[in-house]
Amino acid sequence: MSANSKMKQISLEKLEDSSSKVTSAKIKRIGILGVTVFIAAIGGYLIYGLLSGSTIASRFTVNSMNCPACVITVKEVTGKMPGVVETDVSLSSQSVTVKFQEKRATADNIGQAIANVGYQVKFDGTYKPDLTDNRSFVIAGVNNKPFFKSDLQLPLAVDPEEVRKRDVSESFFSNVGKELILQAADKAIIVAQPQEVEDEIRNILERQTLKEEEFLEWIKNNFVSVEKFKQIIAQRLAVQKFLDETGISDIEDKEIRKNKTLEMLGNLFKDADVRIYDGEIREKIHAKVGQDDWKTFWPRMLSVDTELKSLVLGRNSNASSQIANEKTSQN
Repeated sequence: MSANSKMKQISLEKLEDSSSKVTSAKIKRIGILGVTVFIAAIGGYLIYGLLSGSTIASRFTVNSMNCPACVITVKEVTGKMPGVVETDVSLSSQSVTVKFQEKRATADNIGQAIANVGYQVKFDGTYKPDLTDNRSFVIAGVNNKPFFKSDLQLPLAVDPEEVRKRDVSESFFSNVGKELILQAADKAIIVAQPQEVEDEIRNILERQTLKEEEFLEWIKNNFVSVEKFKQIIAQRLAVQKFLDETGISDIEDKEIRKNKTLEMLGNLFKDADVRIYDGEIREKIHAKVGQDDWKTFWPRMLSVDTELKSLVLGRNSNASSQIANEKTSQN
């Protein structure tokens, strides 16, 4: 090999070696840059998390929502608030659930924003969306929606003559069952109109003997507030409308109508994901019924006289008519 050829070979090897070093340096720089960006992103996320706080949710009773436009309005007003992650509106149950970052928003501010666009609002409670660490407040989950201890204490009956003392198993069955029906009603966009709620309150006032001041005191003692009372009435009306939508209410034969109603309840209940978190509640239900799992609990409760059965089978309305007729005859 000539000296000239050797020099070319050496030069080529140096060039390749130099090119390899440059490529290696670029890879290292890209790697360092990538790691730096990753660390910065993680750091930024952690700082953002510290400043924003964890995501929590608050539920509100919101009366007088009567159409899909109300859903849009409530979602828009809450969606513009800093820290709000998601808003879920239930027309049938007259409730709004808002997920938000606890250090960027508050339940008070969210409730006030909803009230400012014209709705009656009552704060129900705050919880973690995954329903963990809420067991002193959220006693159960109903298809991943919270069931509060305060929900258990509310009657489903709204007439003073019909409200009676209930045990835990009856209350749990009636209120959870009502929630499952309302979830189905929401899918069908069924809602009670505000005027229908006001008319029903007037009818209740006319049926019973309490003075208006005494009636308001009775509402406070049994439903905590007028807002909750109106919500329960709206929910009852939504349940009845849902039965009308299914055609069950049009069946003239009482026995067939009853069987069809119970069949409808069974279809809604059998696939429901209901989980009791509160140990004390679970023990009380088990002691009363012998079962505390929803899958085996609800079939047994269908044989028990509960407020939910009275509502869906029409006994409440019949009792109310009877009371009204008795008062008319007395006059």
